[in-house]
Amino acid sequence: MPILGGWIVLPAPINWNYVFANASFSKNKTIYLTMITLAILYIIFMIYARYKDKKDVEKLGVTPLPDNILHDKYYYQILVFTGFRKDSGTSSKVHFIISGDDDETGVRTLEDPKRKVLQRGGIDSFIMAVPKSLGRLNYMRIWHDNSGRGNQASWFLKYIIVRDLQTMEKNHFICQQWFAVEKDDGSIDRLLPVAGDAQKTDFTYLLSKKTYDSMSDGHLWFSVFSRPPSVKFTRTQRCTCCFVLLLMS
Repeated sequence: MPILGGWIVLPAPINWNYVFANASFSKNKTIYLTMITLAILYIIFMIYARYKDKKDVEKLGVTPLPDNILHDKYYYQILVFTGFRKDSGTSSKVHFIISGDDDETGVRTLEDPKRKVLQRGGIDSFIMAVPKSLGRLNYMRIWHDNSGRGNQASWFLKYIIVRDLQTMEKNHFICQQWFAVEKDDGSIDRLLPVAGDAQKTDFTYLLSKKTYDSMSDGHLWFSVFSRPPSVKFTRTQRCTCCFVLLLMS
């Protein structure tokens, strides 16, 4: 078929009579077995994805700290980013003190009586009430009581963001360390200063953050297993996309 500037080769027509005449299982065992295997894998992955989606819904939401009623005047949001390494999550009691120029919080506890928090790869949001503004934040002391059972005793903390809900000012407390008696330096009690611009642009911190974001949300296949609960598309939707692309290829 001639066109302006060259030729185009038309695709060969499909002989449907031949296709259906040779569509038996005995003549196409490899194709049928491949399709059956993919269908079984898709069903298994969808069951897993649906189960994890239900678990993700349980992780969403903002948790008021248990003792807020005693300090109900001034509010901060605390975002806690737990690491994605093996055994990073903890069931130990985690306590903290935040100190500012004008005041400090006293000992507070990160817990939720209705759901598990501080789990591997989790992002937990808490609302903390205090009697008055803490002023410019200086440091955060955070520790746990090592009461978790087995591998749930230790904890890997990536970083914490504290947001003043009146001024919307954010402060980062970067950790990237274990709270574990059997790992690193064996400490379960750390003092985290407010991160300056140099710390927030540190290569190790940015690499860790970028790698986690890329693998847990940006990578279509890996995100089926490691998707953060707060992102838009569910694991079920991502799983379907994966198998659609696989079949198209």
